[in-house]
Parts: sequence; C-alpha cells; structure tokens
Amino acid sequence: MTWWLVPLVTARLVFNTTCQQPVVIPEELNKEGLRFYWYDLPEEYNAEVMRYWNTKSGRHGYGCDVGCSVCDERRWGNRGVDMAIRQQGAGIAVLAKLAGLGAVEDPREADFFVVPALTHLLWNSGWHWLIGTNETKITSLFTHLTHFNDTTKARHLFIGGDEPSLHPLIRRQPLVIHLGPRIPQPYTTPKGVCYPGRPWHIVVPDPQITAFTQHNTFTFNTHRPYWVFYFGAMAEHLPARNKAIRELLDLNDSSVKIHLITPVKRSGKIYTRHYALHKNKALLGPHEVREYFNTSQFCLVMSGDIPHQTRYFEAVLHGCVPVVVGYRKGGRESWWRDWTRPNETSSFGGFDPAYPGNMQDSYPFTDIIPYKSFTVVVPYDVFQAEGIVPTLRGITPQKYEELVTNLLAHRPSLTYDMVHQGDVTRLVVRRLVDIRSQLVHTSTSGLIPCVQAQEPSPFPFVVASLLITCLVTIFALFKVFVQMRYKRKSKGAWRQGGF
Repeated sequence: MTWWLVPLVTARLVFNTTCQQPVVIPEELNKEGLRFYWYDLPEEYNAEVMRYWNTKSGRHGYGCDVGCSVCDERRWGNRGVDMAIRQQGAGIAVLAKLAGLGAVEDPREADFFVVPALTHLLWNSGWHWLIGTNETKITSLFTHLTHFNDTTKARHLFIGGDEPSLHPLIRRQPLVIHLGPRIPQPYTTPKGVCYPGRPWHIVVPDPQITAFTQHNTFTFNTHRPYWVFYFGAMAEHLPARNKAIRELLDLNDSSVKIHLITPVKRSGKIYTRHYALHKNKALLGPHEVREYFNTSQFCLVMSGDIPHQTRYFEAVLHGCVPVVVGYRKGGRESWWRDWTRPNETSSFGGFDPAYPGNMQDSYPFTDIIPYKSFTVVVPYDVFQAEGIVPTLRGITPQKYEELVTNLLAHRPSLTYDMVHQGDVTRLVVRRLVDIRSQLVHTSTSGLIPCVQAQEPSPFPFVVASLLITCLVTIFALFKVFVQMRYKRKSKGAWRQGGF
C-alpha cells in the first residue's frame, strides 16, 4: 500500500487544505489503470468553503471537520446542523482516496476530469436571501473548466451532497458523486421543468467517519440487550413513522427491552419515552446514541423527508439489523414513500407521486450489494394491518444470525475507511471503470434527454370536426322540417277558419 499525506501540495489535493490526515491508497485499488486529470481551481471553490464550515462548527463546539478525517463528535452542534453538513461531505472522503490514483498532467491522457468544487456546500453556506454571491461563483465555475465541451462533458466528475443540495447546473451533469437519489430516467417537476435522465450518477452512502466504524477498530458486539432501538422525531406528515413509534410506545411486554429516543406530545407537553433509561434527549450526545445502535438487535429506520436515511447506514455500520417498511407499486419498490399517499412525505423538492423514489435508485450500488439479505422489510399492507412487532417476533435466532452474517459481509462496502482498502471507494472505482468502458465502445453522452412533446395527430380533430358538422347539419335540417310542418298546419287552420 501507498500512504498519501494530504496537505495542500498539488493541484489535485487543493480541496483538502484542512485534511492533514494520512489516507491509505491501496495499490490494487486502481489495477484497471484509471487516469484522472485534476482541475486547479481557485480556493473559493474548495479550501475556503471547508475553512468556512470548519470554523463555523468549531464555534458551536461540534469538533469535527466537513468529512475529510476520522472524528468522533463531542456534541450535536448547532441543533445538529453541523453533523448534517459533515454528512454532505461524502464526496470529499471519496476524492481523498481518488487523489492518489492515476493523476495525469496531460488532459489528453485522462479518462476522467475531476472537478474538486464543493458546490453543494458553497450553495448552502449563506442564508437563502444572501446567496447571490455564491450563485455567481457556481455559474462562473465552468469558465475555469478549460477542457469542458460537448465531447468531454460526460467525463467530467463532479461531487455533491444529497439531491436537493445539488445546484441545478451540477444536477444536470452526466457524472456526479452524491448521496442520492439518482434519477436514471427523465423527470418533469410539477412546475413543468424537465431534467434529463442521469444513469451515471454515482450514489454513495452517508459518511459515518468515526473511530468505531474504521476497519481496524470495529468489533461486532455480540451482547445486544435491546430488542429494538429507534432515534428520531415524530412528524405529522409522516404517518407511517408515527404509527410504528406509537406501536412500540404502547407495547407492554416485559420480556423484551426497547429503547426509544423520540419526543412525544402528551397533554400539551413533550416527553421523551425510554424503556431502559430516563434522560432528556438534549442530555444524550452522539456517542451515547451510537452506543445504543451498538447494543441493539434491530434498529427501526422509518421514512423521512428524502429517500435515503442516515439512520440506515448508522445501523449497518454498528451491526444493528435495519427494519424498514416496503412500499410497492407495479414493479417498483420504495423504502421511503407510499405512492398512493402523495402527501406522506413533505419537502423533497415538491416532487409529485410520479417521482422515482425507488429503493434501487436511492441506495448505493444496489446492483452489487444485496440489501434485502440483511434488512427486515415489512410490506406496507402487513404494516398497516399488523404493525412491525409481529414481523420481528417471527424472526428466529437462526434467521437473525443469517441477517447479521450478511450484514457483516457487506458492511465494508458502506464504510468510509481511512485505513482499509475495502471501503466504498472500491465500488466507486468499479463504477467508473464500467462508465469508461461505455464511453470507449459507444458515443453516449451519459444523459437520457427529455422526450419532446409530440405534435398531436390531426386525425382525431378531423373526425371530431366532421362529426360536429354532421350533427349541425342534421339539426339544421330537422329545424327546417319542423318549421315547414308548422307552416302547413297553420295554413290548413287558416282555410278552415274561413279567413
């Protein structure tokens, strides 16, 4: 293996100004010989953005950077905003390893052009009404991409956070690493804006870059006294989540231990219900919450505002079997929303029920990682009729052992590991190799364009016009016939009257 110290020494490492951590670059990671050309962008696109967020989180006592080093959070920091920003740094962790693979100085030799611009963090670094300056920076980014054109567009690699945090200019690019979901088919928003399909977008997991999740420090905890654990809020716009939480709150079974950390409104007050401990949520730090993940058999992962759930990856990385509700419609399956209830999820960009919140497009590398082999999926109709408890009771010790075995086998592929070669970066490289192969053998642009509205066929209108004309003619003839008949009757009556 080769050790790369990641200070600001070359253009391709400029985004890691604050990352003074050694990152392991396994020699076999790039056995396919990928070659990357790194743009030397101004610091306002990377280093300054990282310094801004690192300084801001430091003022809040959070204690961790935006995602380029191993760190255990000391506190939530700014009501959890700092932790959310760290989760948006998934692309930084991936680029930290890609920076040591096959960098070339000649753009003509490159398979891909890496754009180390943290546009998703830049776009969210100010209040919405003061965002004009950052908007200008993002739109002017492409003036620095001197090799960007229609021919090379599909080979330019951008990074981002989750789908809502992507600037529209970045969202439309063929090749982006982000938290998902990817939208492989063209999609039209309720406002009529059509985004092309982007099958090459690479979805990666939420980064949980803590000391416990690293390969050399992780040990599966076989002592798990808690049967079910859930950490999160209740919300009126998420009825499925509320139903599951209340089912567990009302469960009266002394044979199992359940731990819930959730505010519940009762008699106008908010209480936090615990089965094992009695603490206020504000007194629980990130370390204590991770400890409950690490000592529970099953972890409830209910739908939120966006398709991917951080809780899912936290559960897997701590060896807790995730439990989800599965919605199906036709050949699609979602672990996020019920397509028959368009208002069940709230704020995901205002997308209508046609938005593809498919599980296979919302989670990383679903064609490689068999998620269902280590996830308990409760079908929505069963959930509505029985809840989740009967399904969990039906899991035998043998079945649980099988779930854990599969979880541990695939856990490394969802890990951001700074010292082990088998983390998510290996699958990113594998996907890039597949994309390079497609570029070599086809002339694809990496995008599926929006289908233009077809001109309506004139045939229906011609038929309708003829039908209307016939009806009008018949009505007119009928009217003439009635009038003539009336005149005849009137004429006969006049003669009979002797006038």
